[in-house]
Amino acid sequence: MGAEGRNINEESRAFKAGATAGRIAWFATIGIFVSALGFGLIEGFAPHGWRAVGAVLGITFGVSLCVVFVIAGRNAIIICFGAYMALVGVGSVLQSHHPRPTGALIGIAVATIVTSVTGTFLAFLSGRRSKELDRLLFTESISVAFFVTMLGSLAYALLEAWIKAPKLSMWVVFTVGMWSWAIATMVFRRRYT
Repeated sequence: MGAEGRNINEESRAFKAGATAGRIAWFATIGIFVSALGFGLIEGFAPHGWRAVGAVLGITFGVSLCVVFVIAGRNAIIICFGAYMALVGVGSVLQSHHPRPTGALIGIAVATIVTSVTGTFLAFLSGRRSKELDRLLFTESISVAFFVTMLGSLAYALLEAWIKAPKLSMWVVFTVGMWSWAIATMVFRRRYT
């Protein structure tokens, strides 16, 4: 059948391929959130015997994310966060060595900060450049995550000062921020779509 005999509502192969690629990218993004949260929980709370396993998993997952997205997707945001996870894993392994390789750890810390800031900046730019509804979802979920993290940090800081609550790892702040962002995104997406 020619183009003139085709139903206008029929989905083309290109449309189906694009929709499939979009779903894969969405599930990969959720996978990164869950992996980062799991990695943070292992590194922050697990017994010392589990931390090496968590570091190796972080390195493996981060490197595989980078490789897959360099080859297949060329998604700079996911590449940055994959590199971030791999660097945190390498730093976790190196910091347990005696004597500590201070120079290497400083280099890894700088690279980790650069990749996380770059990934966050690219995610922000991507959110600002997206369509109107996606931009609204991005902005609202980021706002909720920011306020949940800030108010939670303030509340716990007061508990530490007033009733001598135990000191928390910064992994807790990271985990709360990521969970609140992921949950807010899912809630707003369900509400608006």
